[in-house]
Amino acid sequence: MLNREVLEVGAPVSERISSPTVSFADIEKVLAVALRYGLEIIPPPAESSQI
Repeated sequence: MLNREVLEVGAPVSERISSPTVSFADIEKVLAVALRYGLEIIPPPAESSQI
């Protein structure tokens, strides 16, 4: 069973061939839905230029 927040931002697919592209609008929608459900989106750490 899917969570309500996933149903609000997700798009059904018939076959998974590759990862979908993500637009700025998609990110805004996820952030808005997360806020509505009291979820915090934590971005990944920035990549370091040092190796």
